[in-house]
Amino acid sequence: MKATRLLEKQHKKTLTTLKKLEKGADAELASELARELSAHMAIEHELFYPAVRAAKEDMIEESFQEHSLAELALKRMLACSEDDPTYRARVVALRELIEHHVEEEEEELFTAAEKVMDEKQHEE
Repeated sequence: MKATRLLEKQHKKTLTTLKKLEKGADAELASELARELSAHMAIEHELFYPAVRAAKEDMIEESFQEHSLAELALKRMLACSEDDPTYRARVVALRELIEHHVEEEEEELFTAAEKVMDEKQHEE
């Protein structure tokens, strides 16, 4: 599977999970989200971003900053009790951060990746 396709699938699943959490707190679903986001960010940081850095260096630096903000928002959401009146607001804020990040990646960075990565790099 191409790297960009894998990342797109992860993006979609993350956003679907966040929309579910907006409808109601679910500790198990929140923990699953945290694990999946952590794995996704590790893939991007360690494999994908280094492979496409030369094509979009400014965007890669911005992506690292967005990941930091998303990590903070995720930690704040997880630290909040499920019956806290701010829980939903924290989920919405995280979803909005992720949506912005996903939009930029899928519209700009993935296009650049297609130009600089060969088939073997995509598969790795």
